Amino acid sequence: MTTGAPLEFPGFMAGASFQPLRRITLARKSVDGETFDEAFLQRMIHEAPAIVPVHEYFPGSVQVVSLGREIPVEVGGGKVRSLDNLLVTTDGRLVFIEAKLWRNPEALREVVAQALEYARVLTGQKLSELEQAIRSCGKADRVLQDGESIEDYLARLNDEHPLDGYDPNTFGSQLERNLRTGEVLLLILGDGIHPSVERFVDWFERRASLPLSFGLVQIQVFQHPETGKYLAVPQTLLKTREVTRHVVVVDIKAPEGVTADVMVETGTAESGAPKVTSRPRATAEGEITWPELLTRIRQTAPGMEAEVEEFAGGLEALGLTPLPTKTAIAYAMYAQDENQPMRMVSMLADKVYAGWMALALKNVGLDTELAIRFREDLNRIAPFWREVGKPGAVEDKAGVGVPLTNLKGKLADLLAVIAKHKKIIQEAGQLP
Repeated sequence: MTTGAPLEFPGFMAGASFQPLRRITLARKSVDGETFDEAFLQRMIHEAPAIVPVHEYFPGSVQVVSLGREIPVEVGGGKVRSLDNLLVTTDGRLVFIEAKLWRNPEALREVVAQALEYARVLTGQKLSELEQAIRSCGKADRVLQDGESIEDYLARLNDEHPLDGYDPNTFGSQLERNLRTGEVLLLILGDGIHPSVERFVDWFERRASLPLSFGLVQIQVFQHPETGKYLAVPQTLLKTREVTRHVVVVDIKAPEGVTADVMVETGTAESGAPKVTSRPRATAEGEITWPELLTRIRQTAPGMEAEVEEFAGGLEALGLTPLPTKTAIAYAMYAQDENQPMRMVSMLADKVYAGWMALALKNVGLDTELAIRFREDLNRIAPFWREVGKPGAVEDKAGVGVPLTNLKGKLADLLAVIAKHKKIIQEAGQLP
């Protein structure tokens, strides 16, 4: 998507002159001696959140407020990373933002995988835990006072200057519900984003396990040739197209006992807003979620939670797509047409399988010996495969599920092997 140059003109009188503004590419490290970086973009969003076109995704939301930047996120294994910006709409919807100036446009999927991990962690927290994280950000960007909640903060802002679309009677409950159900907006915002939109949306919808909205927003910056002043223009590049998700909502506060609702949400690229229908049912069946799998792992492999979370985070960072079933989550890479998943590893509550991809390689015209080399390296860590050296083997029937407890202290090595062979396969097939 491209746009023309904005024009400056003095008025609507006859004979008015028109001055086109010059486009500045922020992906460069500096412009006219001035440095542009992600920190500058974060500050722009924090101090002027109206630049984020939230209305494109939530048409009912009319104002957005910054909750800070560099919000700490514990991603497992004792590691703490930072979400670039966190916003909230005045009707209780959270907006997670990763700000990037793209000097390497091909890194889009890796950045989105990282942002999805942040969203997964943050939406899995209680509201009080998220508020504590917000209070822990840098002092210069901290908006919540000691002991202050997001609800209290919005009420304080509203007292100082009335907020559009804000209802103090419903804001708190809407915010808590949206966080609990994972109904948030995840935006990648920056300059120089050049995704292949159709392929990227297919990839995203396979890997996103939350009922979130997602978008790519480009900030175009123009400069006046005479005054040197800048103009920032937001441009929506992508909204996730229609997608249906099933979300189980358990209301444990119901006085009559525990009830469950299944909500079927359909969001469209045209409206951006989900249409929600709800029907109660006694049980809900479907794909296992990461929190559910991790709960089972805590029972079958006590003490390995942190190592497993770090391993899963590493798989996400590699750009592998999670493919959940009822009992397991596999992580796969895709061929150029993205119709053939190559499952590199699959995690159950008590076992790990790896290397189930020979047939997938064959189907996309790649040498199945790549799978054999992968299996040889896997077997140096644990006995994942029988008859691994069978010449020309394409069968995926000799895999062995290695008990998770047998991999304690070895998951980092397993991740390194997966990363190595993902790169080998990418190079062999010229894959993204």
